[in-house]
Amino acid sequence: MVLLVALAPFWLPLPLPTLFLTVALAVPAGVIVAGLLLRAFQVRPAWPAALLGCALSLAGIYLVRQSEYASNLLVAAVVVAAYGVAAAVTTPGLWGRATWRRSETGVPFLAPDVEGYRLAVMEVGPGVVRYRLLPSTGFAPEAMIEVTIRPVSFGGLEGRIVERLDATVAITAGPDVPETVVEVVASTLAHRPHLFS
Repeated sequence: MVLLVALAPFWLPLPLPTLFLTVALAVPAGVIVAGLLLRAFQVRPAWPAALLGCALSLAGIYLVRQSEYASNLLVAAVVVAAYGVAAAVTTPGLWGRATWRRSETGVPFLAPDVEGYRLAVMEVGPGVVRYRLLPSTGFAPEAMIEVTIRPVSFGGLEGRIVERLDATVAITAGPDVPETVVEVVASTLAHRPHLFS
């Protein structure tokens, strides 16, 4: 939608008040649509990337429009690049994932950033890393979370499955674990080998 608004003046003779109204409506809608699309493409968190992408797109479009080389193709390229940069800047651990060295297990050492839990490693072997997240205040099986990391597209896992470019992660939680905690575990998984040493 940001792209359509940016390109509209190239083929529509819009009066200035109509252009301002169109931008005022299209920018929030563009952020919402971009947020949903980025989330569908596994960009986490999606909303900061959508907001920053919109801001970078509008700034880039303005600069391109001032150029003598302005064209529909150049404006489209600026919008695509703006959202790519926004996703790279706002996605936690993206640079770490881009440069991480695969462990001898063949899968990355992924762990979440969740308060109130400690990590207890159970198994590290070829093609698998398995650990438990235990409540910091003591051991309660009903409040335990088990995380299993396998190679990409590994089948037969149970629980909440998180597919990533570098691994498949299965998260199973005890009955006393709130769904919000499981969501935090799933959304904050990042390469943290220091927790496994």
